[in-house]
Amino acid sequence: MNRYRTFLAVMLLLILAVPLFGIAILSFSPTYGMDIFTTLRPSLRWWQELWFDDSWGIALISSTLMGCGSALVAIGVTLPAALAWRLEGSSTARNALLLAALSLTFPPVVMAVGLYRTIIKAGLFDTAVGLALAHLSFTVPICAVVLGARFRTTPTDLYLTAKSLGAGKVSSSIRWLLATQRMTLLGCFAAAVLTSISEVTVALYVTDLAVPTIARRALTGVTRDLKPTGFAALTAWAIILYFLISLVMNRLSRRRATV
Repeated sequence: MNRYRTFLAVMLLLILAVPLFGIAILSFSPTYGMDIFTTLRPSLRWWQELWFDDSWGIALISSTLMGCGSALVAIGVTLPAALAWRLEGSSTARNALLLAALSLTFPPVVMAVGLYRTIIKAGLFDTAVGLALAHLSFTVPICAVVLGARFRTTPTDLYLTAKSLGAGKVSSSIRWLLATQRMTLLGCFAAAVLTSISEVTVALYVTDLAVPTIARRALTGVTRDLKPTGFAALTAWAIILYFLISLVMNRLSRRRATV
């Protein structure tokens, strides 16, 4: 059974890693446009453009801030509902989480078209506020699914014990959360950040170059000017994010082992 699980884990990892390796390889193409798929001679041309072109740095900062901010707000919105559902059995909170999760069944393009019309009518196109609202429409459902699924399978003994000893609901909830769900919160944050930054339909429909993001900057003129600089930017960002997440997870694992 353990060998079977290891095999499945390795296969899943390979399936997820192959596109990343493909993006990294394309970032070293010496040409741009559709020729990047046929030319195999490596070049650092696009990495140099990434380094010296300030617009890519601005897009990287904008995407990181928007992704992290969107993830934090999404967790702040869904966490109270997930806690109320799991710890207090609130049917209202359960229905709210279910409603948020159901929005994931809609195709992203359909969601983006609806967002585009709404944001245009509100005068928020190509603004930070409009982009933030659009990203929240994707990160909130992700957090609802992650937190709801994980909380549902976690025992509430610690919460009930804290309440029986005189602690209030908020204090008991915080103790239960910090003792059992630190890795869940980190995973939820990472999933929301990745969803926010990689959401191509939002980048295409809701913003232009006034509020640049990596996805928008990489897809500018995509049909006629497919430059591998975007692949270089995404590769560099993925390496940095992976390193930071691994560092935080190792620290948390070591703390849990010493407790």
